[in-house]
Amino acid sequence: MSGGAREAAVANAEVATPSKKKGKKNGEKNGKQNPKYITFGFGLIAGGIVFVVSIFSLGCIFRIVMLYKAGLTTLNRRDGITAHIYPANHLPEPADFISVNSGPFATYTSKTFDIKESTSLTSQLSLIGGDVKGAIIKAISDKDSAEAHLPAGYHLLLDMKGVDPAFLNSEKRLVAAMVDLVNESKLTLPSYHCHSRVPMGVSCVGVHMKRHVAFHTSPKEGVITIDLFTSGDSPLITVLPSVRKLFGIPCSQTEEPTLLWLYKVRGFRKEFATANDSFRDPYDSDIVQFVLGLNPSSYQVKNLVVSSHTSFQAFDAYDLMHKSKSESELYPTDRVLFPDGVIQSSLYGDAPYHESIVHPAMITHPNPKRVAIIGGGKGATLREVLKHSTVKEAVMIEIDESVVQLSKEHLPQWQDCSIIAHHKKASEWCFNDTRVNARFEDAMAYFLSNFGHENNEQQEEPFDIIIMDALDPNDDIEFAAKLYTNKDLIQSLYHGLTLVGILVVQVGESPFGHGSPADETGPFANRAVMKETLEEVGFKSIHPYEEAHCGFAAPWSMLVAFKNIRTNDNWYRNAPEVELQLQKRILPSKSGKSPLRYFDGPSMRSYLSLPIAFETVYCRQVDPPKDCNRAVILKQIVLESPSRQYLMKLRRRTILLQNGTAGMTTI
Repeated sequence: MSGGAREAAVANAEVATPSKKKGKKNGEKNGKQNPKYITFGFGLIAGGIVFVVSIFSLGCIFRIVMLYKAGLTTLNRRDGITAHIYPANHLPEPADFISVNSGPFATYTSKTFDIKESTSLTSQLSLIGGDVKGAIIKAISDKDSAEAHLPAGYHLLLDMKGVDPAFLNSEKRLVAAMVDLVNESKLTLPSYHCHSRVPMGVSCVGVHMKRHVAFHTSPKEGVITIDLFTSGDSPLITVLPSVRKLFGIPCSQTEEPTLLWLYKVRGFRKEFATANDSFRDPYDSDIVQFVLGLNPSSYQVKNLVVSSHTSFQAFDAYDLMHKSKSESELYPTDRVLFPDGVIQSSLYGDAPYHESIVHPAMITHPNPKRVAIIGGGKGATLREVLKHSTVKEAVMIEIDESVVQLSKEHLPQWQDCSIIAHHKKASEWCFNDTRVNARFEDAMAYFLSNFGHENNEQQEEPFDIIIMDALDPNDDIEFAAKLYTNKDLIQSLYHGLTLVGILVVQVGESPFGHGSPADETGPFANRAVMKETLEEVGFKSIHPYEEAHCGFAAPWSMLVAFKNIRTNDNWYRNAPEVELQLQKRILPSKSGKSPLRYFDGPSMRSYLSLPIAFETVYCRQVDPPKDCNRAVILKQIVLESPSRQYLMKLRRRTILLQNGTAGMTTI
């Protein structure tokens, strides 16, 4: 290189070096990269995220759509179990409680916990339509609605065995059955919540205000347990057929599922209801206490026959069989009748009760031609009266005609007169007998109108026998009290009898002795009043007696009153005399046998000896009678007994023999 060229290169190097150092210093001062490089980096990252999210979302949407077509969606839980969530249009809608049945407004809250046993969950809420604001205002101001939601209600618990496992493991079918049950019961169900369990089984609960329905299934065992509760005055007992139909899907066509159930009256109705009448509530009485409320395992059979209402009363009947018996011809089911929830009659106790209230008085009367029956709409009392050949007319005075028709349909044995239908004037259905005069009117008004005063011009002829088979004296309703305590009525019964007429009345549960108070101070005060009134109006002799096989929870008492003391003599005939009279009087069956199933001579004799409980209660009066002295009672028993009369006759004969006058008199 020439000298000039070398000098030029050195000069250029010196100029370039300061510029490089200056650029380095500027870069250190700013501390940043070039914006072009930064923008490119962030764009690349964001684009990757969007791409991944888009692909994932498309995959999830595609999966949900595919599962939706199959009828469910899924959620992956932290424990690794897949939970299925049914879509809203897959299961039945709950019933809209505002459009169906207005009630207090409510809010809906649902919280689901992470429960390992649950493989699915369904939570449905009915969308509230219409005038919500108006419904809320009405619910707040509606007094009837407030009465319907007292702190009380009815509870029905059911256990069913032998149900199809596939049905018990199908949430869709079970929920459909639950909604159908609610609709058929005329209840409402604005929401329900369900879980399917591991490895199988379904649990659901539906709630509306103070009502609920819930069930749990065990498919492997073929068992479902159901729980229904409702407040207010809507008993659930009528839903039993619907429960059996909707949930009793059998495992096979040859065997029906077994249904056990328990019914309870819940809460505190009496303290909070403004006009509560427990007696008029059929499910706050015997029907629950003695039958429906018993442990389900107590009965092999407990089936509803009929549950109806007439203009005057509730009418319920059930087929029952205790666990200790097996259903067969030897042990048929016992059909039990509950008017207004009170046990009134049963198939097992039919003959003992109705034969004991009719035949003792009928067989004591020398020639009963005209007989009146107060009440007795079931027809069984009439059936027994018609078995007497002397009867020319049987007048049944029943205020509730519907009872006759319901009994004809559901209690046919009570009105069955086929055993004497071959006789003249008789018929297979008792009410078709030409001797029957059925009057559907108020019996009290009938007797007061026709026999209210002794000197009245009577439009009706008097009766030889009057049988009062009506309400019990301890029934806490006004009409029952009048039947047993109204002096004008009892006086009209006296005037309604012939000179040798007999009145017989069922007077309720027999006393238990040491555990029973005096009638006048206890629940049977009406019975005590009637006994006193019968004496006041002129009956010459009154005899209580009891029958212990009527099918009730206790022995039952009857009372027979004689208008003429001479008729009373026939009451004390011995068993052979009674048997002979029955042979002459009772219409025989086609085979020639007696149509009576229970009553006979020995039965009649048993009615003459009262248990000591009657004496105990009699002597517990506020002012005990003088004859409550034990020595006086024993003396009266000896003096008045047939054996005493026999001894007196025997002594007289001995005296006559000693005087040589034997054969002039007879015993």
